[in-house]
Amino acid sequence: MLRFIRSPLAAMLLALLCSLSPLPANAAQPAAESAASGQMAACDKGDGDACHELGLSAENGEGVPQDFARAALFYQRGCDAGDGGSCGDLATLYANGNGVPQAWDKVLALTRRACMGGMAFDCIEAGDAYARGKWTAPKDIDQARAWFDRGVAIDSKACDGGDANACANLGVYFSNGQFWRPDPAVARQWQARAQALRQPGCAAGDGAACVNLANAAEHGQGRPVDLEAAASLYAKGCQHGEATGCLGAGLLGLRNHPQGVSGGAVIEALTKACDKPYPAACAGLGDAAMSGRYGPADATAAMGWYTRACPGAGAYWGCQQRALGLLRGRGIAPDPARGMALLADICRQLHACLLYGRAFLVGEGAAPDPAKARAIFAEACNGHDRGACYALSAMLTKGLGGPADPTQAKLALAKACVRSTHRPLCLAPQADLAVVTNAADDLPNEAISD
Repeated sequence: MLRFIRSPLAAMLLALLCSLSPLPANAAQPAAESAASGQMAACDKGDGDACHELGLSAENGEGVPQDFARAALFYQRGCDAGDGGSCGDLATLYANGNGVPQAWDKVLALTRRACMGGMAFDCIEAGDAYARGKWTAPKDIDQARAWFDRGVAIDSKACDGGDANACANLGVYFSNGQFWRPDPAVARQWQARAQALRQPGCAAGDGAACVNLANAAEHGQGRPVDLEAAASLYAKGCQHGEATGCLGAGLLGLRNHPQGVSGGAVIEALTKACDKPYPAACAGLGDAAMSGRYGPADATAAMGWYTRACPGAGAYWGCQQRALGLLRGRGIAPDPARGMALLADICRQLHACLLYGRAFLVGEGAAPDPAKARAIFAEACNGHDRGACYALSAMLTKGLGGPADPTQAKLALAKACVRSTHRPLCLAPQADLAVVTNAADDLPNEAISD
């Protein structure tokens, strides 16, 4: 789940101010301590936003050692004080099992509280939970509609007030295949409003606005898909100091090869983003080195980039590739125990569960244990990992790791293929176990996802 994100423009302005008036090294720490002390005093007086800021610092390791458990305590205090962002970020910790035990009932309850605290995204997430019966929510379309409409109302008001991000959010909510009530025509209207609000900012040097326009061009949001325009806008954002522009330029070039973008430009952009650091950019450099796309393939160099990407926020791909390297001795000395431990950690955050369960199914890095594989797939499917749902369906069909259950197998396959019924694997009457056992990577996820 994507949660509270600080304004990229605010981050840029802060960076600019720091560059113009840098604090001496011996002055920076007292200043940070003074700010934290002020936030602590405000939090103690019931200021939920101050508690939220303290939680963010603890979660991200900003000025203090990274401590998820401490972050959870501050988020709880902020949530209890009525700060919706605190509730949403605490829900994410419970979803990922960071600093607190993984608990889907708490994820649902906190997401609802975040929505009531004014967080539109969490309203949409709550609606999605009731529409699909995920987490511990019963499938209830009336409740789904109520939460969805609340989120739309919050962002509609913000969009009318000139908030381009709110307009863009509404475009996502109504886009084709998103959530349970898609309306592409309405989505395009909101996306067009977001672009109209962002264009002047990009022209004036707002790198974040350029990046958002690039994302719309890349994905056809409110306009036709135009990868060349997207590449140009990402590069412009990067030039204006927005690191996500460097990330977007690098990843778009790596995956789609838009006309006029050289391999050198791709590597330069990814390197800038990796140094910020953006783990996805480091993982992209690993993919480039592994594939040999811009030079000789180098598995050892690739593993070095994957290692830089792991751990890190949103870094599951780098961690996954590093885990596979440890399991298979690819670019790094084989160490199956460390590889399995890393896969287990990623799976707790609902990533790479297909590979983790498959390892027990086929005996790669661990003794074969179909029952354990089935349990891993079942838990991940409950968290709505579609690849795990596909694998679970295959095992339920064959009776591996437990009794065969055709009814539950069909339900798991339907959950795997929600909104992707046109995909080849979803057109078959039942899940194919060979697809799971032969998967060297997340192939079922790729095959069933839009």
